[in-house]
Amino acid sequence: MNVNNNMAAVNSYRNLSANQTSVANGLERLSSGYRIDSAADDAAGLAISEGMRSLTGGLERASQNAQNGVSLIQTAEGGLSGTADALSRMRELAVQASNGTMNDTDRAMLNREFNDLRESINGIAESTNYNGINLLNGDQSEGLTLQIGAQGNADQRMQVAIGDMGSDALGLSDLDISTLDGANAALQAIDVASEVVSSTRGDLGAAQNRLESTISNLEAARFNTTASEATIRDLDMAREAMNQSTRNIMSESSNAVQAQSMNLMRQNAMALLVR
Repeated sequence: MNVNNNMAAVNSYRNLSANQTSVANGLERLSSGYRIDSAADDAAGLAISEGMRSLTGGLERASQNAQNGVSLIQTAEGGLSGTADALSRMRELAVQASNGTMNDTDRAMLNREFNDLRESINGIAESTNYNGINLLNGDQSEGLTLQIGAQGNADQRMQVAIGDMGSDALGLSDLDISTLDGANAALQAIDVASEVVSSTRGDLGAAQNRLESTISNLEAARFNTTASEATIRDLDMAREAMNQSTRNIMSESSNAVQAQSMNLMRQNAMALLVR
């Protein structure tokens, strides 16, 4: 009988330590809700899930960027709607002034309202902005860049170009309907300006449709990526709770065996000494 090296006790202690470590790890997983809490749990799984988590964040930010782009376009389109209304009224005035039944005094009164409407178009062009970014004064003629993807590829960026919608750029600055000839000339110029405004609104509508489609795709991609990451990283709580019960039983059994092995060796050694 060896008393210096109680191998039964050593072996039971080894099993006890392993079971206690297993119980501690199980409690950590149950408390966090993750199957992978550190690289030691699953190094490959951690690397893959971290990449997916990073991609999910990028997709969410890209979706928000696209939503901000929609808001910007709606702001610009709202301003152009006001410009279109002003042009419509200017056309009515020019048509009225081009009628031979109007005298010079009548045309002068119509021309004052005509000029006021032209100034209102300038006011719209100068005041329409989103987050301090001027939209209709020509600042965005070269295009505003929207990042609508999670990567840095060129195809994940979108340009929204809006030309100058002021009266000078629309060819309205020199119009005067105080004369018959001036009223007739104004009608032609207003036709051209209305076409420019309508074309710009059409381009903005197409850009908004593209952004809304992009948002839908980004949300679907984010959902699928999150689901994939959850499959790798999240814990099956029911299975882990069941396994934890088994670990607790094994740990308690190891504890009991450890105590029993120590007591048994002591009792056997003392019995030999007494004899």
